[in-house]
Amino acid sequence: MPDAYAVSTYPGRAIEADAADQAWRALWERSPQRSPFSALAYLRAQADVFGLDLHLVAVHDRSGWQAAALLPVRRMGPFQTIRPLPFTPFSALLGTAPPDEAAVHHGTSPWQTLSATLARRYDDVSLLLPPAVSDVRAFSWQRWSVRPLYTYFLDLQGDGDLRQGWSAGTRRLYRREAGRFAVEEAPEAIGDVVELCAAAYARHGRVLRPDRERVIHLARRLHQAGMARTFIARRPATRTVEAGVCVLHDGRTAAYWIAGSRPGGAMTVLLGHLLPALRDEGLLAFDFVGANTPSIAEFKRRFGAVLTPYYQAEIRPSRWLRLLHRARTLPHRRPS
Repeated sequence: MPDAYAVSTYPGRAIEADAADQAWRALWERSPQRSPFSALAYLRAQADVFGLDLHLVAVHDRSGWQAAALLPVRRMGPFQTIRPLPFTPFSALLGTAPPDEAAVHHGTSPWQTLSATLARRYDDVSLLLPPAVSDVRAFSWQRWSVRPLYTYFLDLQGDGDLRQGWSAGTRRLYRREAGRFAVEEAPEAIGDVVELCAAAYARHGRVLRPDRERVIHLARRLHQAGMARTFIARRPATRTVEAGVCVLHDGRTAAYWIAGSRPGGAMTVLLGHLLPALRDEGLLAFDFVGANTPSIAEFKRRFGAVLTPYYQAEIRPSRWLRLLHRARTLPHRRPS
């Protein structure tokens, strides 16, 4: 660990201490890695709803915090493990700047101090690095396993018609279907949106986890905190909700957080109303939150968004957990 930095840790509820609370908020405000998913209100809501223990690790020098992580720690017997939060595409990792190349080469980046500290203090760590951490050598050179993932970001800045950036097919679908749906903001419909999301998961052979009631409870907590807004598209005649999205936002970026729709044009119509409205309210970017399933990625691409990589970084310092993981992943041999 470079001598230039010191490390402070705040286990459990210690983040509520005034000094740590204020330092995290101050770093979040100026960090390039900032997102709705690293906002303190979001992290506290996750911890309360899912009964998680958050640990804060801060790397600092005389001028203040240079990098920090606020992560959920779970106990598995004698081991402490870190896994991504439910419904959270990026881990809460912040720094004052992207990793400096020269500092990474010399092993003096605060990100290397942070990654080394996490590897030393925890037995099994999995992180989803924010897209602003594009130089992952601070992790891979310390023997973390790193693999790429993708999302789509849409720039909401500018005065032009956002629909002009859509694919021709999506524009035609929007024009054909727009009159068939009423789009409205409806926080009371979050249960319908979660049901549509669960159905979308099922169509792709996946199961919504955690359970629906806790996802709804989390969304309601974030509505109350002013971080979440729910929008739906319904058929005026039947009042049936055909598409819905719960948007998470931090005043700069909005995220396509909990979303689902019935097959058809309802979600295209909803987004055709929602995206210009978010821009008019001063939001700067829209994160489509994931482009790692082919059909879902293609749907998001058609809205003119830019494919953006991010990375999953994992390390398993515990020899016993490595052996256990290896045993679980080995193919079972049939008896001869």
